[in-house]
Amino acid sequence: MTMSTSLLWLRRDLRLADHPALLAARDAADEVIPVFVLDDGLIGLSGPARLAFLYGCLRDLSDRTGGSLRVLRVRPEEVIAPAVSKSGGTSVHVSSAQPPSGRGADARFAAGVRSGPRGATWS
Repeated sequence: MTMSTSLLWLRRDLRLADHPALLAARDAADEVIPVFVLDDGLIGLSGPARLAFLYGCLRDLSDRTGGSLRVLRVRPEEVIAPAVSKSGGTSVHVSSAQPPSGRGADARFAAGVRSGPRGATWS
């Protein structure tokens, strides 16, 4: 029996309890791979204190996910869709709360995932 895999793209919402996208990812597949993307836009807008806080939160999240969290430093639309293909993922789940500046990247990403070879879905 082949296991199915969901990618959970974490953005601003790093909680695990009652996280809608996490619950959808868990229900859609046998395995969930959490991913956080550190893109230059996020880093460039953040001061040292905010980045230190973020890195601490990511370390804690990695611990709470048993080390399965993938932290990637690249533009999201360049890495998430390829990660779906590489992992054999069948779905991608992401929180919808995003500032207007991120909606273009969301649209480019969603188009790439929907046209991908695995038929991944967007939630």
